[in-house]
Amino acid sequence: MTRASTSPWPRLLVGGRRAVFGALVVVGLVSSALAVVAAIGVGQALAAGGPPGVAMTAGLLLAFGGIAAARYAERVLGERLGQSFVMDLRRGLVRSMLRPDRRGSLGVLVTRTSNDLAAVRMWIAQGIAPLVTATPLVVGATVFLLVLDARLGGVVAGLLALTGCAVVVIAGAILARARAVRTLRGRLAALVADSARAAPSVAAGGGIEREVARVGRAGELVMSASIHRASAVGAMRALVLAAASAATISVVVVGTGVGLELATIGSALTLTGLLATPLADLGRSVEYRQNFRAARRMIEPALAEEAAAIEGSAPTADGADGADTADDGPVVEVAVGGRTVRWPPRTRVRLDPHEDGALLDVLVDAASGAGRRDAVRIGGDPIAAMSERRRRRLVGAGRSGWLIERGPLARAVTYRRPRLPAESAEAMLRRLGLDPDGLPDGIRTRLREGGAPLTAAQRSIVLAARAMLDEPPLLILDGMLEVLPDDAAGALLDTLRAYPGVVVLGTRRSEAELRW
Repeated sequence: MTRASTSPWPRLLVGGRRAVFGALVVVGLVSSALAVVAAIGVGQALAAGGPPGVAMTAGLLLAFGGIAAARYAERVLGERLGQSFVMDLRRGLVRSMLRPDRRGSLGVLVTRTSNDLAAVRMWIAQGIAPLVTATPLVVGATVFLLVLDARLGGVVAGLLALTGCAVVVIAGAILARARAVRTLRGRLAALVADSARAAPSVAAGGGIEREVARVGRAGELVMSASIHRASAVGAMRALVLAAASAATISVVVVGTGVGLELATIGSALTLTGLLATPLADLGRSVEYRQNFRAARRMIEPALAEEAAAIEGSAPTADGADGADTADDGPVVEVAVGGRTVRWPPRTRVRLDPHEDGALLDVLVDAASGAGRRDAVRIGGDPIAAMSERRRRRLVGAGRSGWLIERGPLARAVTYRRPRLPAESAEAMLRRLGLDPDGLPDGIRTRLREGGAPLTAAQRSIVLAARAMLDEPPLLILDGMLEVLPDDAAGALLDTLRAYPGVVVLGTRRSEAELRW
C-alpha cells in the first residue's frame, strides 16, 4: 500500500494508522503464542490419563478465551485501519468530483465513492488485518508441528505449500473477473445516472420502456460477470476449506499410522483446528486483494487528475492583493484574442451569451479555479492560481441553472464568505427581491436536490446574492436577468448600478435596457 511519493494513492502507514498496524502485529503474535500454549496444554491433559485439574482447565479456558479476544481485537483494529484509509481516499475523490473541469459521468463517480471504496475498505479491514494476525499463527503452528514431530509438520507444511500454489493460479482469474465486473458496473451506473437526468426528454419521446430495457440489458451483463467472478471466488474458498480439513485428517492418519502418542496427536489436532479459521481468512484475503486491485484501477485515474490539477495550479500565497490596482480597487485584466483588456473598478461589461459565450466561459472557469492559468488576472495575479480563500474574497460568480448544494439557505448565500452572519444573507436576499419569510423555515429553510423547494428564479437570486455578498472586486453574473421576474430583475440592476467593483453581466438585453 505504500507507494512512491509521486503516486496519488495515499500511504497506509502514516500518522495514527502506524499505531493501529503495530497493534495488529502484537495481536497476531499473541494469538500465535496462545495457540501454541493451548496445544501444549491439551497434550499435557491427554498425557495425564485422567480428568484435567482445576488449574489445567482454567489455563486452557484462559488460552482459548485469549484467542477469542485477539480475534475480536483484530476485527475492531482492522475496521479502524480501513475506515481511516478510506476517509483519506474519499476526500480525494470528492475533491476531484467537485472540480469544474472534471471528466467522466456522475454515475461513475458515485460508484467510485461507494462500491470501489467499499472494496478498498474490505481489503484493509478484512484482508490486510487478517494477514497480519494470521501469518504469525500459521507460521508458528507449522514450526511447532515440525518440532513436535517432523512427519506431522512436514505433511501439514506440504499441504499449505500446495494450497498456496493453487491460490496463486486462482487469484489471477479472480482479478480478471473482478475488473470485468467493476467496468460493467461503472457503465451501468453511468447509464442509470444519464437516463435519470434525461427523464423529461425520455418521457416526452415515449421511450421509458426502451430505457428500462436498455438498463436491463446492462444489468444482465453485470449479473453474468458477477456470477462468473463468484465461480472463481467459490473455488478459492472451497480450496482453503479443503486444505484445512485435509490438514486435520492428515494429522490423524499420519499420527496413528506411525504410532504417535495420543497426547502428541491431540496437540497437533488442536493446532490444526485453530488453523482452520485463519486459513479461511487468508483465502478471503486473496479475494479481497484482487477486488481491491480492480477497484484501485478505477479510482487511481481520478486521484491522478486531482493531483495533476493541484500541481498545475500552484496557488499563490494568501496575502495582499497584487500591485496592479487603481485608487479604488484592483484592476481586472483579461487576455482576449491575443490582447489584454484592462477593466478598472466600476467598469460595467455586457456580454451576449451567443456572441461572447467563449469569453463568459473563460471568466466563469477562472472564477472556479479552472481554465488557462493566466487568462484572467486581478490586481496583477492570475485568478486560477489563487488559493480558494483568496479567490472567493476577490471574485464572485453566478450562472443561472447552477445547482445549489444541500444545506440551509443561509449557508447557501454565505458560501463564499462563510464567516458572515445569517443576517447578512437575509439582507442581501431582501435587497434582490427574495423575502425569506415566505419560505417554509425562513432563512433556515433546508435546500436539497439542487435547490428545492426554491423556484428557478429564486435559485438565481440566491446565486446572485452569494456572488455579490461582501462586494468582491470582480463580479460575474451570467443569464440571471433572463430567468428573473421584472421586479427582481429591476432590483438586481439597481444593485449592480451602485456596485463598487467590476461587473461582468452575461445577458441578451441591450445596453439601453440596462441603463447602467
